[in-house]
Amino acid sequence: MDIEIFVHGVPNGQSFWGKEEDRNYFGNFYGQSNSDAVKYLIQTRSSNGKTYCYYNYLVYQNVIGSDGREGSYFGLSIRFDAYCKDFMGIYKILDTVFTAHVLNKILKVQNGNYKYIIADFVSASEMMGNIKEAIWQLLQSTLTNESVCGLGRFAVGGGSLPSGNLYEITANNVEAAVKQYGKIALSPYYPTVREKGMAQQYDSKLQSVKQQYEERYSAEINAKEQTNRSLSESLASLQKECAKLQEAIAHKDKIIAQKDSAITNLENHIKQIEKTQKAVKNIDLIKAPIIELADILGGQRVRGENIKQKTEHHYSAKGLISLVKLIMLFVVFIVVVLQLFKVSPKEAKQLTRLNSCVTQLNEDVEELRHKLASCEEETSTTTDPSDNKNTVKINVEGYNEAKKQYLQKDKKYVVTVLNSKNPNDGEWSILGGHIDGTTQGESIHFVPTADNEVEITYINNKNDEYKSRHLKVQN
Repeated sequence: MDIEIFVHGVPNGQSFWGKEEDRNYFGNFYGQSNSDAVKYLIQTRSSNGKTYCYYNYLVYQNVIGSDGREGSYFGLSIRFDAYCKDFMGIYKILDTVFTAHVLNKILKVQNGNYKYIIADFVSASEMMGNIKEAIWQLLQSTLTNESVCGLGRFAVGGGSLPSGNLYEITANNVEAAVKQYGKIALSPYYPTVREKGMAQQYDSKLQSVKQQYEERYSAEINAKEQTNRSLSESLASLQKECAKLQEAIAHKDKIIAQKDSAITNLENHIKQIEKTQKAVKNIDLIKAPIIELADILGGQRVRGENIKQKTEHHYSAKGLISLVKLIMLFVVFIVVVLQLFKVSPKEAKQLTRLNSCVTQLNEDVEELRHKLASCEEETSTTTDPSDNKNTVKINVEGYNEAKKQYLQKDKKYVVTVLNSKNPNDGEWSILGGHIDGTTQGESIHFVPTADNEVEITYINNKNDEYKSRHLKVQN
């Protein structure tokens, strides 16, 4: 029977000791993504037209090179031109030689790793000779004619690689696997059938729990999305209502502007009336002297009948001319004044009615503004999609946006949570101010420090409750 012994690995770069014709085969073991502590690989292979069976003792986990580089490995292999049924006996031989002739001579244990002591295998010919001699002696005392058979019906190593626990698998199962697949991987660290069954049960249970959780999570997400859609629809409706109110206010403001313009014109007209009244008073002051003058001139004409005709006509004509001029001047003055400052009773009545309409219109606009403030406050308290079904609310004593009762900076206020299942378990936080005293409980005290707005938030993780409210600060 043809038997060859090989030592291979990466002490400081890839190294090989044994029959040169198999160098390429053992070069394939380097660079494999393998983390096995010990891997026992039995594999058939054809070389130079002849079939061999290799028994490879491989160490991958925590092996580093002599230069400290990670990712190394160590291999100890026996090649037979036959199949050895006593796979366990071969493994014990290789494991014994590894412990007796490799540890502390080729590899040493350092910080939980196997580190190469030598740089290559060829230069350590004495160690290689000791390894070969030890394996030969153990094989001679282990192998019998009944424990080997020919490789005629064995497949040459293919793609599939079955595996099993070294101490659980039977010799017949190993031989059947090698005949069918041409190779098998064994290790004392591979899981047993019982462990695999437990792992499958665990995986099955894990998948079941995972599925239940995903279904529950999906249901909760759908419920949240439905709530968000409902809140979004409510918000859209409120925004439309607010837009209508804003349009109504804009229309009223336009009417008010027109009325203000009319009032301004009327006020100017009233001023003109006042000037007219003053002019009338002045006319009354000069009316009496004019009448008295007319009486005097008329009396002179009666008393002068016995005077000479020439003298009488001269005096009366002069007086009449003066009187006519004065009267004409007075009439022209009155006509001009009335034309400039004339106001009819109908216009005065319209002025009174217009003042009444403006007063009523101001009252209507003020009422609309109050409704808009209430609408905006309701919108701000219902747009949070994270509220749970039992919606909590935040109440601040002395604060009412509808009545324009805003917060005052640096003044202490009391805030209370409403509709909470366990209010004392909740936690408060604030932006734009600070909390005076405890931050936990149904009611707390806070002091605004911002100039425009304060945001206060209530969170109760036990009941999945969350509420945030924006509060205006009086400038």
